[in-house]
Amino acid sequence: MKKLIDTGLFGEGLIELVKPSMIARYNACLKDIGLKPTRLKKFSIDGWGWSPEIAEERKDPFYLSHNGPTSPFAIIITPEQEDKPIYFPYHSYDRDLMRIVFHTSRRQITDLTTETGVWIDVDKEITTFLSPQDLLMIDSIQLRFNTPHKLMRAAREQRKLVREFYDDTFAWGDFELHKKILASSKKYGDLRFRSLDIPDTPYTHVRSFYSRAFGGIFVFRDLPNGKPLLILEKEESKVSGELTHRHMEFNLNGEGLMDILIEEQLLETDMTYYQNNLERLQRLMDCLFVQACCIEYPDIELNGLASGKKKGLVVDLLKAEKLERLYIELERFIKQLGSVTRPELHEISPELQSLIAVPNSYLPKNMKGVVWKLLMKLSPVDVMKLYQYDKEGFFNVYKTWPENHQKWAAQYLKENYIGKPEVEPVNQ
Repeated sequence: MKKLIDTGLFGEGLIELVKPSMIARYNACLKDIGLKPTRLKKFSIDGWGWSPEIAEERKDPFYLSHNGPTSPFAIIITPEQEDKPIYFPYHSYDRDLMRIVFHTSRRQITDLTTETGVWIDVDKEITTFLSPQDLLMIDSIQLRFNTPHKLMRAAREQRKLVREFYDDTFAWGDFELHKKILASSKKYGDLRFRSLDIPDTPYTHVRSFYSRAFGGIFVFRDLPNGKPLLILEKEESKVSGELTHRHMEFNLNGEGLMDILIEEQLLETDMTYYQNNLERLQRLMDCLFVQACCIEYPDIELNGLASGKKKGLVVDLLKAEKLERLYIELERFIKQLGSVTRPELHEISPELQSLIAVPNSYLPKNMKGVVWKLLMKLSPVDVMKLYQYDKEGFFNVYKTWPENHQKWAAQYLKENYIGKPEVEPVNQ
């Protein structure tokens, strides 16, 4: 992973906690949630408050939860977590959720984190998921904010006591009220004019999303036929492809899934899109070539490869049947796009359909990101889109590549992705 770290493609945006006071605040949040504190003397956290080092310590990436992906908690230790990457999102909307948290409560977070941490109960009002269909019950989320030592509650109570003192004409003679105000100010100081109270916040952008529950599930709603769609990554659905139920359900590689995605207008079918985005098709050809070349010729330096030598390698790979037929089919597809009679989607193979598929341009931004993630699960060839929408999938496959493939990918992403992603990612 050193090449990715050196190019800023891995580990970027993590915040290191080394001061004992900061670590104590993080542990106080864990204890308040009911989770075991860490013994680490230093570790890093992402925008969600998730730590890769603590996950490794626990041997559990879901350590910020009592029940796997069902009921996660977020921890804020510093305002610097705003807009930072989330390295292990439980759901595809996690980054958007945290963006809203900081947008609506930045002032309170800044004030609170001068002396304490903040933890968020991401409450779906469902204690546990018993079946994949339970995810269809999620229509909103309540974000409930808490602090160890009850600092937020103390601020509310102190303001209430002071308001009672000023509003009641005879409060000057209420010695019990006086004692309560003095006790609060002695314990917490004067909290009246500080921004410490974060009210419960609803989050409703959960109509379509990806969840890690049950090994990975895609949920799509508000489709043209009115039925929600579930897609199971672990392919454990026993009713995959049956369309007579109140919802549609498919395994990830289930028969007929691509047809449904097109029918429900989740995928782009207008060939004009491909004519205007030939660079993506060319990138797919490059990725297919590199994938084959690095296996067959592990010593070849691919960065800066001369066009003539590349053509020779393509010919050799095709003769040896080491380069997928998809490469030739894609090359011909690109050629046909420039002809008078453009190809129709049904005229190309299902494999090529899956490879070149893109989200419908009319979809909302969040929903488009979920479709991209689904497409990368179906056909993880496009290095840039894989890194952009399924970083964990990218890191996993990256570890299996030969040295020259890793070097090429790191350099390609450094030159073409960092600082200028084609579409702002939903999560990163």
